[in-house]
Amino acid sequence: MGTLVDPRTRYGPGSTRALKGSGRVTADSGRPWAEAIKFDLLLHLAAFPLAYFGDLLVAKVRATPPPSFWHIWVRWDVVLYLGIAHHGYAGPRSLPHSVAFFPFLPLVLRALLGAGLTGVAAGLVVSGVSMLVVFAYMYRLANDVWPGTGRLAILYLCVFPMAVFLVAGYSESLFLTGTIPAFYYARCERWWLVVPFAALAVGTRFAGIFVLLGLLVTFLQQPRFGKRVWEVAAALSLASAPLFAYAVFLWRVKGTPLAYFNAERLGWGRHFSWPVSSFFRTLHHHADPATHSHIWDAAWRVEVVAAAIGVAFTVWTVRRWELGWAAYMAGTLGTLMFSSLYFSIPRMLLSLFPIPLLLALYTREHPKVGPYLAGGMATIAAIGVVTFTHGAWFF
Repeated sequence: MGTLVDPRTRYGPGSTRALKGSGRVTADSGRPWAEAIKFDLLLHLAAFPLAYFGDLLVAKVRATPPPSFWHIWVRWDVVLYLGIAHHGYAGPRSLPHSVAFFPFLPLVLRALLGAGLTGVAAGLVVSGVSMLVVFAYMYRLANDVWPGTGRLAILYLCVFPMAVFLVAGYSESLFLTGTIPAFYYARCERWWLVVPFAALAVGTRFAGIFVLLGLLVTFLQQPRFGKRVWEVAAALSLASAPLFAYAVFLWRVKGTPLAYFNAERLGWGRHFSWPVSSFFRTLHHHADPATHSHIWDAAWRVEVVAAAIGVAFTVWTVRRWELGWAAYMAGTLGTLMFSSLYFSIPRMLLSLFPIPLLLALYTREHPKVGPYLAGGMATIAAIGVVTFTHGAWFF
């Protein structure tokens, strides 16, 4: 049976890559976690003071009350997730169109709230703990694909321009907690270990569907994949269970399993549109004349730039013959580029984990570029921390 294997790579017929990867699951168990703890602490020790003192400076300039050290992190979607955790999807106090947010993060928040944590603490705890897993498996995956790139990959994720959403109580950190280990174990051909992580991604965000697609393509790219078809089919079927469970829940409480799409359309104006129309609509979009703002106009242009960056990195993964990654990235990008208007694409890039991996590979091969790239990304990330925690829009 033919495969999608690139004969120029080690990941091909007769390769021992899978066996080596499987061995590293236990052999490297200490180093990835040590690196994860270090980078997780550095990320939070940088973000918390930066957010507070940055907002304090802005408050003094604008002569407004000083910020709270913790509650500045309850902004935008964090409020929505906490609202779902408190009131559910269908209660009398539930938020309109809340079913556009998948249930796993609200469920975890609800459990922490029940344990006595405040809303802001619950969100920060989920993100902090999740990032330990994300960094550890980013290290493993990077070193498995391109040895010696593990620390660089974590670094580029830490300084990613939208890294504020890894700290705040958003779904990005929990989603990556499922996504990166799922791809790592798929690469090691340990499909029963893929199941819980892929299921976590599927139950956290709609893009989990494309995680399953990417895992399937990863399997098809493996040598002699035909011998394990039923095992992988069972694993991916189990991993998709949260999606079907959520659809049944929506059918019961909203009358249709497609309530998610209705919520996206009614709450955020998102619906299917041909990509050329979406592109030009976004490119020429302006803020409402009643509230015209050059900042908002610039934000729409950044959406277009972010989409181009996402496409470029997707092509790069294809050129590196990482077709599973490419399928995941293309599907995730496509949902927004086939939408009525580009929206939150810069933040969505944060979920495309191959980006920091590819940057790590590039700067390992071109070390002089690394400091400038990391410094530029960190500067944008710092601006994003202050902007988001101050309550202004940051994608």
